Amino acid sequence: MEKEILNFSSLEEGSRSLAAVILKMARVEIAKKHFFSLVLSGGNTPQLLYKLLAGYPFADQMPWQAVHLFWGDERFVPHDHADSNFAMANGAFLSHVEIPPDNVHPIPTNLQSPEASASSYERDIRGFFNDVQGTQQTNQPKVEIAPQFDLVLLGLGIDGHTASLFPDTEALNERRRWVTTAMPLETTSPNVPRITLTYPVINQARSVVFLVQGEDKRHIAEAIINDPKHTGHYPAARITADHKLSWYLCE
Repeated sequence: MEKEILNFSSLEEGSRSLAAVILKMARVEIAKKHFFSLVLSGGNTPQLLYKLLAGYPFADQMPWQAVHLFWGDERFVPHDHADSNFAMANGAFLSHVEIPPDNVHPIPTNLQSPEASASSYERDIRGFFNDVQGTQQTNQPKVEIAPQFDLVLLGLGIDGHTASLFPDTEALNERRRWVTTAMPLETTSPNVPRITLTYPVINQARSVVFLVQGEDKRHIAEAIINDPKHTGHYPAARITADHKLSWYLCE
């Protein structure tokens, strides 16, 4: 696995650089296999990145018809709620680009429980990869191992969590399910149940990018980068990738 650490003087500089990487990667993957799968992160940090993807020149050059969007985690709130990761991404860029509705795969939060949402989302992911696998080779077996997303975007919490993989929670130990539930620490806001991708799925991704801003989070990121074996209590320290793991550290 290749590791990459990039430092930027501002979130705008880092986001613009990452937007260019996403565009290039999408075009390369679509040329090879006719689709590009991107897992979005939530929170406030990626909002500028998403707005850049919705504007010139990125939106005009992105082959949206072959881009499929997923989410790394979601709060168990309605999709139009202010705390929804889907709502943030939708307002920042989904509603401004010509991506087919069927290419957008939000985590469902309109079911009776977070557990039901997690199961439904795992079925959606499984169905997607079975379908694209079938279009490439009809005798290919159905997906039983973790799927390989092209790119997973991740953030970093001040407690070292990423996606909704929080310290000292059962979600960290999940090895079989692709999607599970989690309850954040009491100090985490908003303090609502979460649905999250698990380590087996994230670590199977071809590329993973952490987009990090702020001095407090930067200290955690640098500790993980410099000595991951001794920062295992940070959930983010357990993240790997099949091909490339990148850290975008922004002032």
